[in-house]
Amino acid sequence: MALLPSLTCIVVAARLDLLSAFRPPPLPPALSTHPSRRPTTSLDVFKGFGAAPPATSKKKEDPTAEHLDDDCPCFEGKLYKDCCRPLHKGVAQPADAEQLLRARFCAHAFKVPRYILTTTSIDSDTYKENQEKWERKTKEILDKAEFENLQIKNITDIDGDHTSIEFTYDVSGPNRKTETKKEKSYFVKSEGGRWMFLRSDKPKDLTADSRMKKRKVASGGLV
Repeated sequence: MALLPSLTCIVVAARLDLLSAFRPPPLPPALSTHPSRRPTTSLDVFKGFGAAPPATSKKKEDPTAEHLDDDCPCFEGKLYKDCCRPLHKGVAQPADAEQLLRARFCAHAFKVPRYILTTTSIDSDTYKENQEKWERKTKEILDKAEFENLQIKNITDIDGDHTSIEFTYDVSGPNRKTETKKEKSYFVKSEGGRWMFLRSDKPKDLTADSRMKKRKVASGGLV
């Protein structure tokens, strides 16, 4: 009986040694949960793995903000902020095809490619699936030209859901040479009742016609 206490002590000591063998190693300082240590950050987690925390996206600048108090180039006789800007911002919808044409022309003049994309019918030949590339290409075109002097010449209601509009406008390119164009565009009302651009006939250069007439007069006089 005198040996039992010593055997018990030996068994307990053996169990403690066995448990200590499976004890997890201490956490590294950067990830320690000890209150005296600094808290873990996303930099600690991503460090060494070739990745970084997602960058905070910057808010896109509003290309129309500088034109708030300018006369609207759609020629409705109002300030831009009270005319086409609500349409460009999506807080209003065009009541008819003419208002859509004026808003799209204003988007050309004030460089708002997004509005041109969002008001183009999916059935249009100009519609593109790659919206990002389409918007970039449209912006490149707009940045190289100036659009002015929109004049509505004729509006034809085809069948209630389709309207054609003839109009003229002035456009100048990088060389600052101004040309007067005559164009006819077609618009369609979608199932949701929203007017959309469908297509345009090839623009006619009235400036070229004017030069041709002058040449004919001069030629006739010389003969």
